[in-house]
Amino acid sequence: MPVKFKFKVIAVSASVLFLALLLLSLKQYFLLKDNLQQQVNDSVGEIIQGISNTVTSQMQGAIDLAVLTTGLVEQSDTLQDALPLISQPKLKETFLLIGYGEDATGNYVASDPGWDPGSTWDPRVRPWFAGAKQANQLIVTAPYADSVTKEIVVSVGTPVKKGGRFHGAIFFDVSLAKLGNMINSFELFDSGFAFMVSKDGTIISHPTTELNGQQASEFLGRTQVSQMVQEVEMNNLTYLVTFKDVEGLDWYVGVALEKDKVFSAVDTMAQDATLFSIIAVIAAVVVLSLVINLLLKPLEDINVAMANIAQGHADLTVRLKASNEPEFASLAENFNRFTSRLQNLIADIQQLGHEVLEDARQTSTGANQATMAIEEQLNALNTLATATGNMSNTEQQVADTAQQAADAIQNTDNLASNGETIVAESTDAITELSVQIKRAVDVVAELEVSSSGIEQILSVINGIAEQTNLLALNAAIEAARAGESGRGFAVVADEVRTLAQRTQEATTEIKAMIDQLQSGAQSAVGVMNQSQTIVEKSVNKANDTREALESIRQSIASIVDLNVSIAGMISEQKHVVEEVNNNASQIRNLSDTVFDEAKAVDHTMQSQVEKIAKQENMLEQFRV
Repeated sequence: MPVKFKFKVIAVSASVLFLALLLLSLKQYFLLKDNLQQQVNDSVGEIIQGISNTVTSQMQGAIDLAVLTTGLVEQSDTLQDALPLISQPKLKETFLLIGYGEDATGNYVASDPGWDPGSTWDPRVRPWFAGAKQANQLIVTAPYADSVTKEIVVSVGTPVKKGGRFHGAIFFDVSLAKLGNMINSFELFDSGFAFMVSKDGTIISHPTTELNGQQASEFLGRTQVSQMVQEVEMNNLTYLVTFKDVEGLDWYVGVALEKDKVFSAVDTMAQDATLFSIIAVIAAVVVLSLVINLLLKPLEDINVAMANIAQGHADLTVRLKASNEPEFASLAENFNRFTSRLQNLIADIQQLGHEVLEDARQTSTGANQATMAIEEQLNALNTLATATGNMSNTEQQVADTAQQAADAIQNTDNLASNGETIVAESTDAITELSVQIKRAVDVVAELEVSSSGIEQILSVINGIAEQTNLLALNAAIEAARAGESGRGFAVVADEVRTLAQRTQEATTEIKAMIDQLQSGAQSAVGVMNQSQTIVEKSVNKANDTREALESIRQSIASIVDLNVSIAGMISEQKHVVEEVNNNASQIRNLSDTVFDEAKAVDHTMQSQVEKIAKQENMLEQFRV
């Protein structure tokens, strides 16, 4: 399922905000950690330096006091003279025990009368004696545990010289318990402890007194004595350990700080920063959701409006309210302009659709009427073909009759000399000829009337062709206005208009032929009327011209000539009638084609009307 744009914006914004807060928190975390580390280092350095200075100061005081006492002992003559010097109260406050032994005899005295090391104890084999003799100067022994008190002590050994020669040595036992208590008393942020070790790793002072005198590796492992801060695991805890050497002594003051406690404030800050970041992101998401919903409200309105238009039955009169945001205001304005133009366009299309539908219906009605008219035209052409066929038969009969008349006149001319009987017979033949001529006149008159009827039919056909041409032209125009859906109809309309033009041309040619036929028929009627007049005169004078057979023969000769002319005219009229019949057949074939095309146009118009009506129904879905 696609994620909405606003959710993407919220997710990206929340991610960016969380990432920014995370980076800021990390920067603050490392910065605070570095600062805290620096502060701890500085503070620890100051503490170690203070402890070192205190140890140095106290040990230096003891050493100075030992040197002073040694100088006094050197001025004494015997051990007993030296005893009061090493037994002074001030010395007893500083030193646990002071002993003086002679190199020559091995005798010794001690500041504590109750101290009895045993009869076999020889000071000359003790480390402090041998060290002072060998160094020929003051030495400080390595810390060690007192055999009685178990306190960690060091012995300061000084050589006693008399007369410039080594005479003996004095030891000054210094207890490090007070020094250790002082070291342990330093405040280390409640996060660790201070301790002190010798160069060889012996623990001089440690909060856990059981470790005093043992090797530092017991709790430091393989940690190197260095001023660098090192991480050491002790009792399943991580400690930060650093050392500082004690000036003038082979001792080192060490500090161990529990790492988690030292950096607990940083860790707490990191946890708080993480929690606050999450809270801030959640709050930002909520606020951003509300703000985006408010900002995208105009866009949601546009979306709803577009969805309504897309789903159909859209109300194009609805307009979006202008937003305070310039982008959405411009979008709403453009949408309103679009819907306004769409509204006007749909309204114009609906109006045009109404007009096209009405014109299509009228065109369909006209095409139907044209079909009916063409069908009537076909019937009229069938009648015309029948009439022209009858006319052709009648002309044949007239031709036969004229031939018979010619034969009779010839016989009359041959028998004119036979007398009145032959004249009477000629009179009868002439009378018969008069009747036949009258019939021929009637036939020719009928031909003229039929030709006039054909001319009227051609006028009707020409009018129908013109109306068909106009209807096809209107149909082509409406098809062009209908656009892509009217292209096929336009092709049909163009074919109909072409056929209508061809029909007009054919009817014009037929009319010209019929005009010629009417002219010839009128001439034939005139000639026949004259012949009838002559024949009637001949009949009326036949009884008076029995004695004037020569004149009759001449008149008969004239009649023969006229009859030949009539026969020629009738023969020519026959050819014209046959041509009219052929042209009528062609017109009928063309009319059949026009009729078929008209029916196709009628079906096309019916289909076009249905499509336009469907378009009307689709456009009615929009409210304008």
